Amino acid sequence: MLKKIFENTLIALGFQKTLLFRALANTRYLKNTASGMRGRYPRECPNCGHKSFFVVFGTPSRFDAKCPECGSLERHRLFYLLDQEMNFLNEVSSILHFAPEPIIEEYLRQKVPAYLSADLYKPGVDQRKTLKTFLWQIPAWMPFSAPTCWNM
Repeated sequence: MLKKIFENTLIALGFQKTLLFRALANTRYLKNTASGMRGRYPRECPNCGHKSFFVVFGTPSRFDAKCPECGSLERHRLFYLLDQEMNFLNEVSSILHFAPEPIIEEYLRQKVPAYLSADLYKPGVDQRKTLKTFLWQIPAWMPFSAPTCWNM
């Protein structure tokens, strides 16, 4: 009742297009969105072993997408599970990794003897080049058995 009186007062004063008015009108939407931010089902992260509700990530929002402990997303966890099940990284001797994400980069550096990361803008990479320019200048000492790119 008090909310309706406040809304009518704001309309009478000509404030119906302000952010405050929109926030009051959308309180139900905000409540529903905020309640779902922690995820819907308890999960276990295969990367770090954390067990809890995962958090929402992305636009549009994906529920249960990000591990709150290590920050891994669905693609990171799937990659980890595939490697655990199929052991395909055991046969890889070198990897050229473009646009490296920290979680995958850390895992690949541990598993692969010759790992090289590349990105044009990201700090801390081994090579500061784009995929287009790098493919023409692959070092002779590193014939890559698995070039990878996750999120370009």
